[in-house]
Amino acid sequence: MSGGGTGIGRAVAAGLLADGLGVVLLGGRPEVLDRAVAALAIDLRDGHVTALRCDVAEPADVQRCAAVLAAQHPVVDVIVANAEPRRPACLRRHR
Repeated sequence: MSGGGTGIGRAVAAGLLADGLGVVLLGGRPEVLDRAVAALAIDLRDGHVTALRCDVAEPADVQRCAAVLAAQHPVVDVIVANAEPRRPACLRRHR
């Protein structure tokens, strides 16, 4: 779940967790992710929540995160692309 630390992403993560799914929150601010994991973990029943720092505006970081996720979670049922990159790669190339 990219952008899962706040707002709509965190609310969607809460819903997935309530349905018993495991959720990995992705975001660029570790302190925000830590707070979100702590808050979401309070209401857990069957699901589990973890976090991974990932700057979706940086292609190399996205590749790193994808490799970590693939190693830790060989089966992925749902991907929620909720984050809006702060510096889209396509804009950086054309400056």
